[in-house]
Amino acid sequence: MTYNTPAVYNGFTFDNIRFEFKDEKIIKTAANNSEKLNDIFNTDDGATYIGEFGGGEIYFDDILIRKDGVFIIPELYCLNPENLA
Repeated sequence: MTYNTPAVYNGFTFDNIRFEFKDEKIIKTAANNSEKLNDIFNTDDGATYIGEFGGGEIYFDDILIRKDGVFIIPELYCLNPENLA
């Protein structure tokens, strides 16, 4: 997975973020500061698994697009787990 926009975490801006996955786990990261990014994922044993991102709500331009790991707007239904194979 590669981010196409910067991401801010704890006041630091990460650019060119890239994750490589295997068996639903992040096995490799890259960014403008990979060491700082890896520190985030080393906080606990589960932090490198996809499930860590599954809950809550995601808003884009003040519109709820994802809730509890499921995209809820019709344009993004195809990205829900049951539609990916």
